[in-house]
Amino acid sequence: MKKFSKAVAADTMVGGATLTNLLGISAWYAPAAGAMLVKVFYVMKTALFYVVLLWMARYGQSEICLGAPVVSWKNGWERIVDYKLNDADASRIQ
Repeated sequence: MKKFSKAVAADTMVGGATLTNLLGISAWYAPAAGAMLVKVFYVMKTALFYVVLLWMARYGQSEICLGAPVVSWKNGWERIVDYKLNDADASRIQ
């Protein structure tokens, strides 16, 4: 497990460079995300975004970063969309 953890840490450190090499450019996603936020602020009433949040006491963990869907509107994040984990998914987080 320790060897796997070191490999994941090493891959994570160069993840951006790896993605840039695969795509050939590094500026694909940030401008699109910014454009979507502007659209939410000025055109739409709400939108669903998938973001990484720092969970302080969720799913049996504390101080862990996990992705979650959130509802956004022109004044910011409205709420986190709560979802139930099945036993298999919950065991992966533990």
